[in-house]
Amino acid sequence: MWEKVRSWLADHLQPLELQSFSVPILLYLGDRAQAPYAVSGSSSFPNAESVIYPYCRKWIKSHRDLPLRMNQWCIRFQHEQNPQPLLRSCEYLLQEVHSAHITKDSARQEAAQILELYSLLYRDLLAIPVVKGYKNAAYLQDTDISTGVVIAYIPATNQCIEGAKCHEFGQTLSKAYEITVRDPSATAEPAALLHVWQNCWRISIRALGVMVATHSDNHGLVLPPRIAETQVVIVTAQASSTDEQLILDIETDRLVSRLSSAGICVKVDDLEGYSLGWRFNEWIVSGTPLFIVLGPNEVTNQVVTIRRRDLLHADGKVEAAIPELLTIIPTTLANIQEELYRNALAKFQADQTRIADNWVDFIKSLYRDKLVCLAPHCRQRSCEL
Repeated sequence: MWEKVRSWLADHLQPLELQSFSVPILLYLGDRAQAPYAVSGSSSFPNAESVIYPYCRKWIKSHRDLPLRMNQWCIRFQHEQNPQPLLRSCEYLLQEVHSAHITKDSARQEAAQILELYSLLYRDLLAIPVVKGYKNAAYLQDTDISTGVVIAYIPATNQCIEGAKCHEFGQTLSKAYEITVRDPSATAEPAALLHVWQNCWRISIRALGVMVATHSDNHGLVLPPRIAETQVVIVTAQASSTDEQLILDIETDRLVSRLSSAGICVKVDDLEGYSLGWRFNEWIVSGTPLFIVLGPNEVTNQVVTIRRRDLLHADGKVEAAIPELLTIIPTTLANIQEELYRNALAKFQADQTRIADNWVDFIKSLYRDKLVCLAPHCRQRSCEL
């Protein structure tokens, strides 16, 4: 599933012409006073910036090298007091981009574009509604650093969680690391030095954790079709004779070939020695969006039963003629993807969001009911505090 996230981002980020790079997983752990990351407003622990930005000073020779965007897919470690699988792990997979720009407008435009892109990833690939915006200034150590975030909601715990972020460092770190270029608009020689404007944007495997927490139920995973490794599983019933089994195998291979040619990820479960119910349960736990039962009777009648994972105990069974599956299955998968998003959005908007126009209702909704609160705000630091 993480590979599908990578593929989706690679397609949508292609116009930005990212350059691939890699830095050490375990970073500098020496004397903190002498460390290159000892910069006001930056992290107090070793981070990627402490390795990357000293080299940016060497790589960026002139304004012609800008914008510079360096992308890496990596593993990161962090300390977690109470780790949770995927959501808050001590070791996790990460996509991280560091960029440098010659103007503030260019950096800000990129940051807005990336927040929109990450929101689209959650919407189109993971079927998750999100809210995007910027962290409040009172929470930031350095007022020159702005952090845009994509926030998702986990219904089971009534909690919001950061799904992705984009740091606008401004010129804070470029001044600390002396990353400069000559001003291309200067008329006098030598041209004045300009500190570059820098961004850093990240998304991690936490996105998959949010997806699992949003859609799944007590029977196991519920996966949106676009992220599922297997979109359709064909569960074959046991034949009573060798001739029947041969005909069943031929029909199964023909159906797999047709579905695969339409771009559908399909797998055949012909496991022997286990009951049909046990095999079904295994695929229910794994979250496969669609199941097809195929046996000698289905081959004879040319009609199969399609079951939807997201409607396990509802109207999730549909009978369809085998020749029509090439039309029905892609439509059904698209409907599942859209309905998962609509259900998640409805739960977030209707069940968990409240508008509070006074302080008492705000505190009650926030702390007792654990709801997402929308409240009037003057957008000043005094109101925030």
